[in-house]
Amino acid sequence: MSKNIEELLSGLSVEETNELLKDFKEESSDEENARIRAIVGQKIEARKTKEPEKPAVPAEPAAPVAAAEPTAPAAPPARPARENNFARRRKAWLIAAVAATAVILTLIAILPAALQNESPAPAGPSETREATASVGSTLPTETDCPAKDVEENGLHFALDAEEKSYILYDVSVSTDSVEIPASVNGLPVTAVTPNALAMVSANSVTLPATVEMFSSSLVNANANVKAVYIAEGNSYYMNVGNAVIEMNGNCLILCYDDEVPAGVRRIAASTFEGRATLERLDLPEGLEVIELRAFADCPALVEVSLPASLTALSDEAFAGCAALRRVTVCGAVASVGRGVFNGCQALEEIVFYGGEEEWNALFGRFSDGDLELLSGVRVTLMAE
Repeated sequence: MSKNIEELLSGLSVEETNELLKDFKEESSDEENARIRAIVGQKIEARKTKEPEKPAVPAEPAAPVAAAEPTAPAAPPARPARENNFARRRKAWLIAAVAATAVILTLIAILPAALQNESPAPAGPSETREATASVGSTLPTETDCPAKDVEENGLHFALDAEEKSYILYDVSVSTDSVEIPASVNGLPVTAVTPNALAMVSANSVTLPATVEMFSSSLVNANANVKAVYIAEGNSYYMNVGNAVIEMNGNCLILCYDDEVPAGVRRIAASTFEGRATLERLDLPEGLEVIELRAFADCPALVEVSLPASLTALSDEAFAGCAALRRVTVCGAVASVGRGVFNGCQALEEIVFYGGEEEWNALFGRFSDGDLELLSGVRVTLMAE
């Protein structure tokens, strides 16, 4: 080496010399390394001569002091990111295992009681009220938890699918009149099923203003019922004389007279079906549709007059009217169903207000069964 080794190491401490020794060991020759070790040994001997050992002084007994608070352990040296990630995953696994164990132990503890149907005694009314008040709620009412099926004064109601209203489905009471309530358990009565009034023995039935759906087909077949009344304020049905009109479409659904009220545009299915007292029928102008079997099986009906406004005759509209002899048609009916006059074997004459061409067009709209019947009927054309 270019510098004198003794001069280089003379100003250094033993520790510093040892540090330099590591560097020289790799780059220096064996002779230089030996000389460095010799110099280090001399420095150590010189230090021992200058600093003789001091006699040990007996220590005075220390006064008792309060126990010092334990100091926080020194922060562990930073670990590589991969080791830290593994530690975090291991901690998460341990937490999950502890939680799962707690759940299993809880289930084991409560399972025997559950199997034996053991439950705590029900709280009294005061305890229930206190518990309810603590969460800021109110006790449920009948409206909150309505019964699915309710019987009230012989009237049987069922809760609708949305649990917002009740439907009358049966009447088991025997009285001269039946009045259906507007509400049950705080919910409105909005519908009457077809079978509800089919067997009722009352002479009259009153529907509340809340009813939105009412099937009249089986009521018509009940000979006991002589009148159906609609309460004021109903937005769907109304009384016109002794008839019930569905306001949507001015449709006649019930009629206890032998006359159709003026202003009716439709006659519902089976409205007059089986009416034994109906003999002559003069339908009002403005009527547009006669629905299925509206006048079927009327044994005393002998004469019918159809208005010029009529546009549709539905299937079997007059089927089974065995006494029917004369039909007057005042206009060209655009739509004719099947079997309109099926079974009307007494039919003798059709009076048609129109020309031959219009009659042929109308005649061609009848079904095969009607055509066979009408082919033997006298047709009188009343040309304008």
